[in-house]
Amino acid sequence: MYAACFRFNRHLLLMLAGLAAFACTPAPRAYTYPSKVQQELSRVCQRVTLRHAKQFLVEDGKIYPILRSGDRLSHLEEEFTNLADRAYLCGPVLDRNLPCPAGRKYKGNECR
Repeated sequence: MYAACFRFNRHLLLMLAGLAAFACTPAPRAYTYPSKVQQELSRVCQRVTLRHAKQFLVEDGKIYPILRSGDRLSHLEEEFTNLADRAYLCGPVLDRNLPCPAGRKYKGNECR
């Protein structure tokens, strides 16, 4: 009788231990792949930074690097893109008109 009770308790303990181990496993990590637009923007930014510029203009698929002074350089030869026609910025952007320094968030009327 004790042997049957011990066998039942052992199975119950093993089942509870297995359930606890399964419940404590972390959720699998999910990776978000970059979109085609992000990949294309990264590719074009690499080409533009070789011209010592951090912004560029796209017109009819041609890429025109823009210097800090605002001067537009000639388009990149043999480089075309399918990005929408507009101006783009590469890398982190520091806006001098922001109310908070870099790394802080503006909430309400104060920087945090």
